[in-house]
Amino acid sequence: MQLSIVIKIALITTMLSRSSFAMFQPTLSSEFCTRDKNNLHEVSQEMEQSINQTIQNMMVVKNLNTDSLRCITNAADSLSSLRIDHIAVDVIQPFPYLPALKRLILSFTDILANTIATIIQYCQQLEELNVGFCEQAPAGIIQALEINPAALQHLKKLVLDHTYISAKQMYFIIKNCPHLKELTVTHCLRAPEGIIEALEENSFALQHLKKLDLSRTYTPAKQIYAIITNCPQLEELNVTYCEQASTVIATALKANQNILPNLKKLIFGGTNIPTEQIHTILQGYPQLEDLGVNDCMQAPAAIIQELIANPNALQHLKRLGFGGTNISAKQIHTIIQQLPHLEELDVFDCPQAPEGIIEALEENPLALQYLKRLDLSWTDISANDIRSIIQYCPQLEELILNKCSRAFNGIVRELAVNQNALPNLKMLVLERPNFSAEERYFIQECIPGVEMLW
Repeated sequence: MQLSIVIKIALITTMLSRSSFAMFQPTLSSEFCTRDKNNLHEVSQEMEQSINQTIQNMMVVKNLNTDSLRCITNAADSLSSLRIDHIAVDVIQPFPYLPALKRLILSFTDILANTIATIIQYCQQLEELNVGFCEQAPAGIIQALEINPAALQHLKKLVLDHTYISAKQMYFIIKNCPHLKELTVTHCLRAPEGIIEALEENSFALQHLKKLDLSRTYTPAKQIYAIITNCPQLEELNVTYCEQASTVIATALKANQNILPNLKKLIFGGTNIPTEQIHTILQGYPQLEDLGVNDCMQAPAAIIQELIANPNALQHLKRLGFGGTNISAKQIHTIIQQLPHLEELDVFDCPQAPEGIIEALEENPLALQYLKRLDLSWTDISANDIRSIIQYCPQLEELILNKCSRAFNGIVRELAVNQNALPNLKMLVLERPNFSAEERYFIQECIPGVEMLW
């Protein structure tokens, strides 16, 4: 059993009262969130010490100060996960030793390279490191590895998106992180070159890699081929806006190469992948569970052709992304009927998608019975259509409705009739609608714990 202790400010809708702390049992593991410098003063020092004895996960957002650093220090022996988000200045000194820390998130922080190097030196058991949008992070990681080449020997997951890492830095990191299983280098244009250099020196450098995100790196064909042929364990590959990636994979499959035999997730967003290559890839990877073809205009027709030719194609598929393809109502209707196990469906910026979804559900009310996430942004779905979808999709956990101004009224009306209409919903994303505080409160009463974003 776990007890979560979370302190939040107005940015988050849920508030935890002081009286809730009286229920805390110091023998239980817990979570702690500090979002403002005054939060920690609500807890007595005695209670804070009891809490800190069992804290395993901590999140520090917006302000890092003496109080939050004290909490981190007091929880050092038990803390396994630490998230420091949106810290605007370099104020993380002095930093405590965290011998049990395995997960560290420093995203969206303006931390200096030498501070990042110090933090890594003090966290020798790290298995996950996220420094997305931290421009000095690569230099800090290099400093840490130059001091101690084994500083990240346990690292399995590394997120470097939008850090503008150089090829040399990427090479050095891969060389000294032999157990990487997940690597994200979104928008890092020089990263592929560094990956290639590491693989040319040691073809087994990424032998354990299971997830690779190269989106928006515009990696050329030769580098794509070298990477995927030297990462035989890959299960997830994102090559969004890597125009030549589909050609490389399709060509290799046609040549009967056993390339990426374990692939389960393939994201091709933003590429002009032709119909023939889509057929080749779908036939070559019947085990796919996640397929993203956002902004690939020929994809809907090609997938339908494949499903008609082989009704058993894509039977393992759980997530499908069609955003920006302008898929027709008839096409989405056919696809939903052929893929009964979908858990996630992205059809943002596809105005005809709601009509096709409703038609499929009216024909077969169980067509989307497993759906957990639905993105209908920029479809301008009507109030009545969103009500129908809610009625037929009881497992929904995330509902994304950006630029759907009519949807909010439909949700309120459906909840007024059935307050248990969305029992599993955890996140509701809306365009900033003109709803009253009473309506917002009503939704939160009907769906306790839902996070509403707009």
